[in-house]
Amino acid sequence: MPDKPSGKVSVRLWTGMQTSDPFQDVGASSWNLLRSAYEGLTALDDKLVPQPMLAKSWKVSDDAKTYTFALRDDVLFHNEKPMVASDVKYSLDYYRSKSLGKANLSSVGSVDVVDEHTVAIHLKRPSGGLAADLANPIVVPIVPSGSADGGKLATTPIGTGPYQIESFEPQVRGVLKPFAGYKPLTTPAAGLAGRKVALIDTLEFLLVADDQVAAAGLETGEFDLVPRVPTSDIKRFSSLPGAKVLTGPGSGSVSISMNLGKGPLDDPRIRQALTYAIDKSAMLDVTAFGFGRIANSFHPPEVNWYLKDAEDYWPYAHDPEKAKKLLAEAGYDGQPIVVFAGSPPYQEQNAVILQQQAQAVGLKLTVQKMDQTTFITRTANSDYQMSSTGSPFRASPDLFYNQYYCGGGSAKNQYGYCDPSYDAGFEKASATIDQAQRNQLFAGLEKKLKDDAVILPLYINDVAVGVSNKISGFTPNVYDWLIVWNVWISS
Repeated sequence: MPDKPSGKVSVRLWTGMQTSDPFQDVGASSWNLLRSAYEGLTALDDKLVPQPMLAKSWKVSDDAKTYTFALRDDVLFHNEKPMVASDVKYSLDYYRSKSLGKANLSSVGSVDVVDEHTVAIHLKRPSGGLAADLANPIVVPIVPSGSADGGKLATTPIGTGPYQIESFEPQVRGVLKPFAGYKPLTTPAAGLAGRKVALIDTLEFLLVADDQVAAAGLETGEFDLVPRVPTSDIKRFSSLPGAKVLTGPGSGSVSISMNLGKGPLDDPRIRQALTYAIDKSAMLDVTAFGFGRIANSFHPPEVNWYLKDAEDYWPYAHDPEKAKKLLAEAGYDGQPIVVFAGSPPYQEQNAVILQQQAQAVGLKLTVQKMDQTTFITRTANSDYQMSSTGSPFRASPDLFYNQYYCGGGSAKNQYGYCDPSYDAGFEKASATIDQAQRNQLFAGLEKKLKDDAVILPLYINDVAVGVSNKISGFTPNVYDWLIVWNVWISS
């Protein structure tokens, strides 16, 4: 490992890059850039255990309703100002009110400054998973007080990470440079936690939506890192002279989302009919060329809350005749349902296959493709009927199941789902500290979501990253995090 940064590395991003404001871009692809510049109080290690990052330690009250974080006193923002407790309070409060991901902290009631290097987070309800929630790979970022007001981070990004954003052109490119004031932790690097060192002088991220164009760039040397190499090219690329493709099991889920607040999907029989109509294997084989695992759950076996009985429970074997019967019982009259698809090609491909399979049972779907910014905004604001989508794993089961929590209101979440018994079960599971008990309770919630035909997982992607032979220190991981710190140019 060299002792100072050198050289330039070009990285392909497949979608996202809509803004350098970390509160307004919650896409997994965008965070492959943003996580080098922004950090949270905690970070996930390679076992998904939250570790200290900007906080040096924390303690939890006996009732699991107050988390007190002791902050590091050696952290500088990219504007050279030291991080203090008021910055943390500002960031958490701003996230809870303005971020597209604000639902992730819906359990937080208030944040108090205890002293210059201590903050207390008070929860509305007990939670055993807040430290992991804050360490979500799409982190709750800590920024200087006032820096996010009026969308200023989109033009003047300021984080705490080993790299700082030198320039950013939405939907085109972002350039990162090492931050000289960064002080790495001394703990060993593990996942997103531990020691992080910037060893590349210029990191250029380029948005290339077309997988084939990106793959060609790996062959020609235009790109040095290409996440999500097309599955159709993996075998061929194994013989490239100047690069290689590193593959392995992944954890990103591909799924269909349904909005129960939009007719006719408010009728569970319509949702069940759609689920019976789907042949998941066709989507995996056609869209992903078989590189992945058919899934009945959003949680892969690698995460520490995976339970096989929850994965195995799937009451919707492919059964077109049963789908037709349910549609008849529901009085379905051919009303079209619009399926949104964003920029990644697999979303449109899966939507088209879904459309064909639904048509075979008499269900009419219309596919509408749109740019990723519009896709994220409309689905996040519940302005859709169905979407063909995908997402990284969640840092904790709390974050995943919180998406369907309604809190006693009427369809407050983006899926239009509101069930008092589900809410009560979520509150109990989230408040439980014992890991084994938490796992069992969350598994029960997953079964309920399946019974109610609310979730529709399809498959889990494999990881495939094209890497130039000039790069050292890079290792792909099951969580599909593109980690570019502790990576250097060897020649």
